[in-house]
Amino acid sequence: AVGMQAFKDNTTGEYSVAIGRSALHNSTTPSGNTAVGYLASYLNTTGHSNTAVGRWALKDNTTGNENTAVGYDAGGDITSAHYNTAVGSEALKSATGGNGQNAALGMSALFTTQTGEYNVAVGNNALALGSVPRFNVALGVKAGYVTGGIKSVYVGYKAGEDVTGNFNTFVGSECLLDATSGTHNTALGYAIGYGVALTGSNNTILGHGAG
Repeated sequence: AVGMQAFKDNTTGEYSVAIGRSALHNSTTPSGNTAVGYLASYLNTTGHSNTAVGRWALKDNTTGNENTAVGYDAGGDITSAHYNTAVGSEALKSATGGNGQNAALGMSALFTTQTGEYNVAVGNNALALGSVPRFNVALGVKAGYVTGGIKSVYVGYKAGEDVTGNFNTFVGSECLLDATSGTHNTALGYAIGYGVALTGSNNTILGHGAG
């Protein structure tokens, strides 16, 4: 342990590394944790095999296991969730519990999710505002930005940016970025439905500017 009050409360924990002021401060018995940065894994008590690198990374985690957070406040609010990966400033910041197993790569990716699970978000603000999204994949800046839905795929810059529906597949830059609540839609192409607040379901739209 290196830093003021780093690993302060440890009793029987082992195989852990704490570098930075108050890193792993509350840790008592867990093993195999690595915390580098001011208040990194600060509240961890029994969580094990976590890696936190960056100021406030995994700061509130207490019992969550096998989480990896790299970046300022990455995974900062996680308390009991497991198997999450957050890389980027405030990635997965608000996640708390649930089954976890989310992967967020990019600034504020999956930022607001609380109990969302089994999501993959790659790109700044991808899947940023949904609170309980599940089984989604978003690749691109602001892809699936507000979604709280399930089992959807958004690929491209702002693809499905405002969508809250389920079971959608949108591929292409700005593809149906103004769609809202529709379900079971498939769209492929650049700027499909641009400016159209699609709410319908079971549509297939193909080609640049269609819709």
